[in-house]
Parts: sequence; structure tokens; C-alpha cells
Amino acid sequence: MRTKYIIPDSVFFSNKTREALFYEINTQAFVVINKSTSALSVREFLDKLTLQNLFTIVVERGEDKDVDEIIDHLIELELLRCVPDGTRDCSIPLIPILNDDLSFESNVEKKKESVSRRCLSNYLDQVTFYIGGKGALGKTHDNIISKQISYPLFTNQTIPYSSVSAFINQCNKIGAVQCIYEIVVTDATDICLFEFSEEMRYMKDQIQFTLLSADQNVPVVKRLLALGYKVYLLLDARNDTRVMDGINANYKMVIRDFNDFDEFKRLKENGIGIQPELVYDDNLSFLSNNFFIDPSDFEQIKCGKKELFIHQKINLSFWGRLFIDSDGFVYATPMRNAILGRISDSVLSIIYKEFIENTGWRLIRDTPCCADCIYQWLCPSPTALEYLIAPNRICKKV
Repeated sequence: MRTKYIIPDSVFFSNKTREALFYEINTQAFVVINKSTSALSVREFLDKLTLQNLFTIVVERGEDKDVDEIIDHLIELELLRCVPDGTRDCSIPLIPILNDDLSFESNVEKKKESVSRRCLSNYLDQVTFYIGGKGALGKTHDNIISKQISYPLFTNQTIPYSSVSAFINQCNKIGAVQCIYEIVVTDATDICLFEFSEEMRYMKDQIQFTLLSADQNVPVVKRLLALGYKVYLLLDARNDTRVMDGINANYKMVIRDFNDFDEFKRLKENGIGIQPELVYDDNLSFLSNNFFIDPSDFEQIKCGKKELFIHQKINLSFWGRLFIDSDGFVYATPMRNAILGRISDSVLSIIYKEFIENTGWRLIRDTPCCADCIYQWLCPSPTALEYLIAPNRICKKV
């Protein structure tokens, strides 16, 4: 009997070379079909389902036991639906089509024209300033950490606080009024820091500071908190840091190994408000054994329709963010891999360049190790840590 089947709108279907996936967004139910061990008829059924318009297919039931069993299993889990002929319905598109989507525009001039029509200030969410200073002091290795998280940058060059103020004021003028500004401080004794904190106090709800939780930084931390700023203190076993007594700040802890993780858990159990900051720092074995994604972990993935669409188009780790190095160069990622401009440049020109060149905001899972994986769009966006680990993956699947 000829029967028509359709993938429901709430089901994401991914058909790759080695496997196929049916994922029900509302219930997180899914079926993974290993195509290498499946009958030829099942593989043909999956391929035809991919090719058919609106993800529908007509099957002659009773002709192939293997196909019938797959269909019955999918229907039981509500991953496939039997419908009368003439029914128009559809699954989630494999690739979402968005307004002014640049990925579909190959003509450079038309792409520039499309970007020019946008209100670019609306895309700016956060700017991180790595002030730098104190010279290398034998701590150039710490600068590797700053390419993954907000961590003080030990350099000979520094960003003048007057340039930071000018950049923030320019963002306000173009309408980026909801933007958050993070100041990563290396030298807390810099008198210009005090002047900056007084001058910009009217924006205290949008400016936050990050420093090492070291004894020499206590006076400035108290001052910033008294002015109403949010302050993040970094705990790092490789630097002389500790929890500050009597200071109500937000803590983050650098996690490189089990000792760091145990100390993090101890502080957490003692009521300290603290966040873990996992980093790659000559500790690949620790990360691989304890934090890389195992194939069984994919069964725990929870992903909604919105996230499925977003993961195919933008990088949630970097989207809307700018990172300004101590030399004044501006980047779209903390890895600081491609220069977009200088701190003295027009903010709009910097955002415009990022849309045209795509150095960070739209870096998605399209690397070879992810491109043929059925979990490609269910996985979270790549992070800086992942990009720093060759071959750009934190997954044991391949």
C-alpha cells in the first residue's frame, strides 16, 4: 500500500554520510541510524527523504521489512507522521533563510550594500578592553590565558584610559546604549584608573572591572565597589591570589587541573560566589579525559528550535563582542586572530568590517571534523578554548 510520510515541524532531521538523526525538539527524543550497518533500502529511504520537497516521501508499505521497521519506530516516537496525499507540511529547514543573510550573497558589492542598510550599532553587545602594563615580568605565558578568558595582559604597551573613555562615548553616540564594557586591569596602581572610574561613574551599570584577586589590588577593588561598579576577581593558583576578606565581589577561578577544580568546589561549598573558568594551558590530557565530549554525552544535549537555527548562522561565544588589545588593535574574538581596526577608528567601520570579513561573529561548526557529524548543529558554538586546541574540536566522536 502506497503511504505518504512527513517529518513534523518540531523534528530536526540531519542526514550525513555515516549517520542520520531524527531529533524531536519539544521532547528531546531522537533516533540515530548508523548508515554503515543499515540495509541498502534504509539508506535509500533516508537519502530520498532528504531530497524530497518539504521532507515528505511516499513509501510502498509491505515491500521491505527493514524500511517498515524504521518507519514504525519513528512514528512511535512521533518523529515521523503518516498523512493523506495532498497534505502540505514541513520540517525545520536544514539551513534557515534569514533576512539579509550574507551567506547567500556571493557578490561583494551587493554584500557591502546589504550591510550598509543595517543599523550596525544594534549588533554591539559587549566590548572588552585588555589594558595591559607592568611589562612581561616573566608572565608572557599568562597572555595565552587572556586569549580564552578575560585575564590581565602583561605587556609593555597599555591602552590609555582616555582612549577607553573616547571609545565608550563614541558607542553611546551611535546608539549602542545597552552595550557592556569590561575593563581588564593589569596595573591597579595606575592613577589614570582612579581618574577613569570617577569620570565614567555615570555609566557604572554598564562598566565592569576584572582584576587578579591579589593583596596589592585590595585598595582599588574597595574603591571601585564603593563607586558602584561591578568587579570580578580572578583566582589563579599560578599567581599569588586568594579570596579577599570582607569584600563582596564576584569571583572567577582559573581551572587547569584537578587541584584547581577541587579548590573551586571547596570554595563553592563554603558559600563563595564563584564561577569556573576552564582554560587550555599545556593540559590537553586533563581536558581530554574530563571535559571533552564523549559520544554518550550527545544523548544529554538539549537544544531548541531557536538554538538550532542560531548555531547554523552565528557564534554565540563571540557574537556582538569586540576585544581591544593593549596595543589598541580591535578584534572580534579573544584569540585576536584578525585585526578589524584600531581603538581610535570609527566603531561603525569596525562592525561593518566584521560583517564583511567574518573574523569571529559567524564562525560556526563547519570545520571538517564537524561538517559530517549529525550533531553538528545541536552542539554549542565553538569557543576560544576549542579554537586553541588542534584540530579545533573538543569532541571524542571523530
